[in-house]
Amino acid sequence: MCPSLPKVVPKGFRLPKAAPPSRPSKAATAPKGVESEAAVDADRIHVTGHSNGAGFTYLLLEERAAVLASVSPSASGKGRGSSGEASREVAVLHAGSPRDRLVRWTFQEAAIRGLRRARDCGEGEPWELDPRVTRFPAKKGADVLLFEHGGGHRHNRAHAGL
Repeated sequence: MCPSLPKVVPKGFRLPKAAPPSRPSKAATAPKGVESEAAVDADRIHVTGHSNGAGFTYLLLEERAAVLASVSPSASGKGRGSSGEASREVAVLHAGSPRDRLVRWTFQEAAIRGLRRARDCGEGEPWELDPRVTRFPAKKGADVLLFEHGGGHRHNRAHAGL
């Protein structure tokens, strides 16, 4: 993680059952105090999480896509679909390992397949910015990126630099 960027770790942060009808303000979606502590660019909000935190990242993609620029879940699948219009516009970089014994790769692959299907993605190709990442070009919305590593259920340090 880049130490110069603000880090927000919500504890007990509840989301509504349905996504808001329009783009909510930064203040309405971020925990209190963030704007007073750091400059927040509403067009560059990125969310990442590992394992359960990645599940929450997928939930934010579903419920708060209108305020997100990108998400990068690590070692998780997702419980519900992220096929809505708004969520398709959010860039996704999923990091995971086929050797993960806690969150099975088949579960993670299902999440990636769902995102690819919703965005009408083509076949995977090496990402021009980093060949360790597979890019699935989207016809509808933002591309889906996959960083596959062999480290099991660990958060891979290379993921943070992508």
